[in-house]
Amino acid sequence: MTSYDPALFLGTAWYYARYRLPYPAEVFALLIRTFALDGRGCLLDLGAGTGEVAVPLSTHVEQVVAVEPDAEMIVEGEARARSAGAGNIRWEHAAAEEFSGRPAAFRITTVGTALHWMDKPRVLTRVHELLEPGGGVAVFSGGSLWTGRAAWQSAAVRVIQRYLGEARRAGRGEFPQSTGSYAELLMNHGFVGPQTHFVVQPIEWSIDQILGYLYSTSFASRRLFGARVGSFEDELRHRLLNLDATGTFTEEQILEVVVAWKPS
Repeated sequence: MTSYDPALFLGTAWYYARYRLPYPAEVFALLIRTFALDGRGCLLDLGAGTGEVAVPLSTHVEQVVAVEPDAEMIVEGEARARSAGAGNIRWEHAAAEEFSGRPAAFRITTVGTALHWMDKPRVLTRVHELLEPGGGVAVFSGGSLWTGRAAWQSAAVRVIQRYLGEARRAGRGEFPQSTGSYAELLMNHGFVGPQTHFVVQPIEWSIDQILGYLYSTSFASRRLFGARVGSFEDELRHRLLNLDATGTFTEEQILEVVVAWKPS
């Protein structure tokens, strides 16, 4: 996408802050170790959401600039930061493509499962300019319920499709198809030494948690169902309980973290 669609996550922020799974501690340990974070320097977090990356890493840098285009997400992110006592985060209401910062001002840039929404060449060119020499970038990616292979995930997607259509929704359009690896993309934009890490996260869901997660997404936000939301919830519960009467569902989510550096 070349410009941010304000309908993309409209009405999802409350659910996003409460039902999106936190990144595993292993991910942050990896970044702290890889980039030798020691409380100094400034972190730029693009597509910051409700602070899923910015808040946990705030204790390992001097300052965080969290850039997020959705105003409702920022409200939730600020609340998360206050609750955590993270007073060194500055929130910027802007799309990643539009953020203007001082060149070579940042020690590390993170993009947590958000680069697929962005104009990748434009954003990565800008990230390269904003990083100090030798600075690092970390890009996260992972699956979603829509692409999951478990029987309960497939059943949930079929229910969503009955109400919203076959295509995976994304704001006013459809979900953008990914092309190429992030490691290759980073190298093509001047970064060196890319490393790809995989973190496996076992997850156990209740039906209420599944619904909350769905309402945090662009493809099944609550507003998309309109007056049929009650029928959707009833049908989803019925389908899932037919699969497992306990109402508990499991998966192993694999998070990919690609790190690379701007040459010194």
